[in-house]
Order: sequence, then C-alpha cells, then structure tokens
Amino acid sequence: MFVRHLDAEEASHYTCNMGVQGFDKKIKKELLSRINISGAGICFESPTPYSAGDLLEVRFMLEDVYPGIISVCARVLRVESCLKHYCIAIKYECMDEDIRELIVKFVFQRERTLIQEKRVGWL
Repeated sequence: MFVRHLDAEEASHYTCNMGVQGFDKKIKKELLSRINISGAGICFESPTPYSAGDLLEVRFMLEDVYPGIISVCARVLRVESCLKHYCIAIKYECMDEDIRELIVKFVFQRERTLIQEKRVGWL
C-alpha cells in the first residue's frame, strides 16, 4: 500500500480508480505493508504523523481478487502514537461501489484462508 498527502486542490479533483499500472520506483521505496482493510476504511502503521482530517491518496493491491492497482481518496479519522511509528485510521472519501465490492470480496477470501489454516494447524 502507498499513501500520500493530498492538498485541498488535489482532493477536490481526485477520482478513485482501478488500473493495471504498477507502483513506480519512487513509490516502491515508500510502500507500507502492515495494514488492516475493510469496506469502510483502512488502519495502517506509518512513520509519517498525519493529522485527523487530512486527505490522503491511497493506492493498494488486492492479491487474487484484482490484478491492478486501486487508488482511492481517504480522510484520516484517528492517529495514535506507537513505539517507532503511528497507527493511522482512515475512511474512504470517494468510493466506487465496484471497488468496495472488490475490497469486501478480498476480506472474506482472506478470512476464509486464515480459518482454513487455523483448522489444519498452520498457525
């Protein structure tokens, strides 16, 4: 997942989208991997101390559900200071229903996988 701050001008013209373009080299250096995603928003760890109310561009991939990059605008709801990072909770601002359905599908698929792994003792 990649996150960047949007100024008011960018946010007013931002549209969520699904594309097949990958992450470029600059973005790959800033990717975040510890995230908790749902159909309403995302919670993630970040070295950047965003503020409640900030608007962010969020790009992410949903393995096994969609092969491309999904890009959405989100608003920071909560920021908690942790040891060496911040826990950031965000809510999607603009969300196409097709994207929300992909996210929900991904979450259910991931939960099923975790339950199956637990049943056979992989965890």
